[in-house]
Amino acid sequence: MNNIVSSSLIHFTEKIEYLQGIIENGFRYSYCNEVYPVALVNNIINKGNSDFEPHNILAPTEIHGNVLIPMVSFCDIPLTRSEVHAKKYGFYGVGIDRELARTIYSNLMPVQYISSRRYSIALNELSVLFVKSNGDNDQITNSIKLIIGNTKGYTTMYKGQEVLCYEEREWRVIYNDDEHTPWGWGVNDEQSKNEYNERLHSNSDLSYLSFINVDDNVSKKIVDDYLDKLITHIIVKNDNEIPIMAKYIIGENNKFFGYNISHDCRLSLVSRINSFERISKDY
Repeated sequence: MNNIVSSSLIHFTEKIEYLQGIIENGFRYSYCNEVYPVALVNNIINKGNSDFEPHNILAPTEIHGNVLIPMVSFCDIPLTRSEVHAKKYGFYGVGIDRELARTIYSNLMPVQYISSRRYSIALNELSVLFVKSNGDNDQITNSIKLIIGNTKGYTTMYKGQEVLCYEEREWRVIYNDDEHTPWGWGVNDEQSKNEYNERLHSNSDLSYLSFINVDDNVSKKIVDDYLDKLITHIIVKNDNEIPIMAKYIIGENNKFFGYNISHDCRLSLVSRINSFERISKDY
């Protein structure tokens, strides 16, 4: 059955070397530039400024403000329908079982797309509550940021053209806005984004999303069983890259998601490899 929603969440990337990095270490957090009503962004930036009066009403034509948010992104588009998505983000990817991943990581959720001005106003009203909280209630503060961070515009500009973000069917795991992983409020230039990513990736304890909540001393069988259930797809662009990925996975010196796994588990994961070239021909 050609479902309209996949039971897997796919993380796409641009190069086979990046795919091998995911296989070796797991999914890596990166800062993504998002746009929100400028009043909301200014409210957040000026939190703690006693002379600042938060903006409760949006301007008739709202200018957008930029925010850098550390996240790992996925989509639930079936592979047979994901060629357009892959052209934008890359023809390489790893798929994970959606329902299993949801039980492991509580912050994994689908994005809410802003499709009306009323929703933008509601977001801005949340930012006013955030400013007026003065940090007295961390739970409310973090909840507001969680809502903002998992909200995206229905459309956006991409390479000079308006694109429909809703088609991406995005899911995210985001970091909270804190001293270790600060969000870039009002930051939108590429150099600053690179600097934010460099600081994040310099700390290995923060860089990677660990879907395996087990100790380093856990038995290899438990890790094997876990990965065998979690990993649903390993996608390359062309057929001739399948043996390259197979050799990489089978290589005993290469870890999988940061763990040493058995040869039998490696063989099982090799069976999950497919290519966009083959998918376009056969499905």
